[in-house]
Amino acid sequence: MATSPPSESFLRECRLILEEACCNLYRFRLAAENRVEPEDVTVRQEAALDVAGAFADIRLSVPGGPVLFVEVKYGYPVERIGRHLERKFRLCGPMVPPGSRLLVIADGIETAALTAAVDPAIALDVLPVEGLLDLLRETYGVEIPTLDPEAMGTFRDALDRAKGRQAFGDAWVNDELQGTLLWHFGHLRLRRLHREGTAVEEIFPQGLYRNVIALLVDLCSFSSYVRDTRDDAVIRDCLTSFYAKSRYAILNTGGMMYQFVGDEVIGLYGLPDRREGDFDRALECACALREIGDSISDQWQRNIDRVQNSRGVHIGIAQGDLQVLGLQPFSKARLGAVSDAINLGARLLSAAGPGEIVVSNSFHKGLAANSQTGFQATEPIEAKNLGRINAWRLGR
Repeated sequence: MATSPPSESFLRECRLILEEACCNLYRFRLAAENRVEPEDVTVRQEAALDVAGAFADIRLSVPGGPVLFVEVKYGYPVERIGRHLERKFRLCGPMVPPGSRLLVIADGIETAALTAAVDPAIALDVLPVEGLLDLLRETYGVEIPTLDPEAMGTFRDALDRAKGRQAFGDAWVNDELQGTLLWHFGHLRLRRLHREGTAVEEIFPQGLYRNVIALLVDLCSFSSYVRDTRDDAVIRDCLTSFYAKSRYAILNTGGMMYQFVGDEVIGLYGLPDRREGDFDRALECACALREIGDSISDQWQRNIDRVQNSRGVHIGIAQGDLQVLGLQPFSKARLGAVSDAINLGARLLSAAGPGEIVVSNSFHKGLAANSQTGFQATEPIEAKNLGRINAWRLGR
């Protein structure tokens, strides 16, 4: 009996998990090649390129080293891959400097078939999905013979276990608390805390945390996009991509992924400990989220008839105290938060237009001088139940 071809929704979800795997795999490989810590490798998903509306699936770089782009094109025909690469990488520019490397993850394609689509100054290579799975097996012990619906749950679990081992080393027991911490903080942050000697139970205790930074982002015209979408699968695909990439952007910049609320994402910085540069890392994340939002909106628009009035995301960032409390008695893995910073961030979010980042005055003052470039003082913002707020706005 013939096997039916995989659905486009399944292929999109496969590409998402392969992108996540590539982000982590090539972060560690670049760190080893350049003799730096994994945290020193900059990773961006949906990174804006020199052509309007063009975004790289993944961009990795280290200070003073070449830029590595990874394009995950599993399930695409060669003609479509060629068109995508030509639109993104036909000519080098400020965002794609000469000497960059481009790795394409795709099956049944030789490197020579794509050479004409890419600037000769870019080193191009094609890796079949089987080769990527071999690298994951060698690096993490992730045993996935093929990508099919029955195997993908096992793939997900195996990747999470690999991250747990990276985070906690011999202390990894895969219990509820460790799983919760991995979701909220990511394996790189937990890896650092574990190496510093912080016990698992002490990583995020209940209590009052001072001067926490709250970053809130949501999609512009979300209700309009949903209303004008005939195919429910498009809604699910776009939101899953937005959630997954937004969470990665927060964890990738040292933040805590707090929660999703509808199309809104909330990240926190300064938890469980304050680090120098938290303000600038939160702004770096906001800029990455802006590119992710533009890319997701473009993808969504390509799948619907009615042209939407706005695209991208709007973002609010504020600073304040945060109270962490248990959601269940004696549970260290079920925690919630009450915070003036989150409330204020939500008011600033409402004042931000498409592609804008609106921040509180105290957050703006905490930024390094070069990070303040481009911000403009706003008129005092009337924030419900909070009074009139001094704020700063960063446009596109």
